[in-house]
Amino acid sequence: MVEKLITGREITCAVIERDGELAALPLVEINPAKGVYDYEAKYQRDDTVYTVAPSGFDTAAIQADTLKLAESIGVRHLARADYIVDDAGQHWLLEINTMPGFTAHSLVPQAATHAGLPMPALCAHLAELALAGHQAGPGHSDSSPSPR
Repeated sequence: MVEKLITGREITCAVIERDGELAALPLVEINPAKGVYDYEAKYQRDDTVYTVAPSGFDTAAIQADTLKLAESIGVRHLARADYIVDDAGQHWLLEINTMPGFTAHSLVPQAATHAGLPMPALCAHLAELALAGHQAGPGHSDSSPSPR
């Protein structure tokens, strides 16, 4: 596979279900101290700078595109989309992650905390969503398949 090289600023946008609908959380910009945002920059070093609600982006457009993407693929409860924003301000999708991390460096908890949902409340909220889907029973859009 060959792709065009897109250079720019790396940002992420998370969505979370609130009141029965997906809602976008604040953007988070990722600035590794050196090189690219790789495994080492994410998990082994403590010099990557994460900026919640950064300036210089068309936040509304990125959030709207993330919501459209998440809804179109049937995301339930939570997802995070990663982008590169080029020098012209165009955002380019890198990936969408429906099982984002929950470590001290993880981006969804940072964005949720900024939006007034700190880690303990975020975890409780997600557990409540999962439980509600499970209790709804087979055939409900949020229910997991029954074990056989």
